[in-house]
Amino acid sequence: AKCVIESGIPTIMYGLDAFSRLTASQADADRFRAHDHPAIRLAGELLYRRRPRSHDSNRDYVGLLGDAGAMVLLTNPELFVTRDLPVRVNLEGIGRGQTIVDQRAVPRDAAGLDPDPWPRITVVVDLDVVEAAKTFVKVIDAYA
Repeated sequence: AKCVIESGIPTIMYGLDAFSRLTASQADADRFRAHDHPAIRLAGELLYRRRPRSHDSNRDYVGLLGDAGAMVLLTNPELFVTRDLPVRVNLEGIGRGQTIVDQRAVPRDAAGLDPDPWPRITVVVDLDVVEAAKTFVKVIDAYA
C-alpha cells in the first residue's frame, strides 16, 4: 500500500469506513441464494459469509458487499463523495499496517508544519448507501 500511495499514480482509496457501511439486504441475499443460476446463487452465499470479525457463530446476517463495493465505486462514482487528502501507511509500532488519512481542516503538510509532506490521494469519505446497494443488486439481477 505504501508503494502505491507514494507512487504518484492516481489512486482512489475505498477504505474501511465505506467498506463497512455498504450492505445488501438479507431479503436480496436470500433471493440470490435460492436462484437457479449458479453465479447468482454464489453472490447470495458470499453475502452470507461477509461478516464482521467475531467468533460468535450465532451472529446476525450482515451482508457486507466488501470489495464488490469498490466495483460499484468504479462504475458509479456519482454515488460516492471523495476528497483529495494526505495519506500515509504506518510501518512501525502498534498501528503497523494501518492507513492514516489526515482529514483535518488544515493538514499539517498544508500548513507548512510537516517537514515530510504526505502524498495526497483520492479518498472515499461518504456514499449513498441505499443507491449503491441497489446498483449492486441490479447488476446481480441482470446476470439471470
